[in-house]
Amino acid sequence: YIEKNPAIALENIKTADKLYSKVLSREQVERMIYKEASLRNQMILKILYFTGVRVEEISKLHVKSFQTSEYGVTMMVEGKGR
Repeated sequence: YIEKNPAIALENIKTADKLYSKVLSREQVERMIYKEASLRNQMILKILYFTGVRVEEISKLHVKSFQTSEYGVTMMVEGKGR
């Protein structure tokens, strides 16, 4: 058992925000999508970007996963907790 915390004497170190450097801008994402020649792959990239679904979730999508209505298209995703 130590009576005093020896870490109190240490100086706080600032670290760079590494998450910000890994995030693409919307323009970068749009350029990446439209440089893809395959319409299928463009749609996959759009779904991933605009919905935030995981790759595993998108791999489980089928035609019946999409339903149209007067409000647009609904996509049913099977993920964690269904």
